[in-house]
Amino acid sequence: MTKNDLLRDLQSEIWDFYKDVHGIRPRHFTQENWDSFEFLQEQRQKLCKAVANASHETREIEIGW
Repeated sequence: MTKNDLLRDLQSEIWDFYKDVHGIRPRHFTQENWDSFEFLQEQRQKLCKAVANASHETREIEIGW
């Protein structure tokens, strides 16, 4: 797998994961953000933290995704 493949996979993951957490797509990210592996990794960590900090009720709702 090339670096471009990894970046594309991370972009795809963030595109969906962000919507799952916030209810909207991350259309406010700049092209520079989308092309930055480091930025996307930071966003993924923030999204994981948001899910981990979600209430028990929210987690039960998420199971129904």
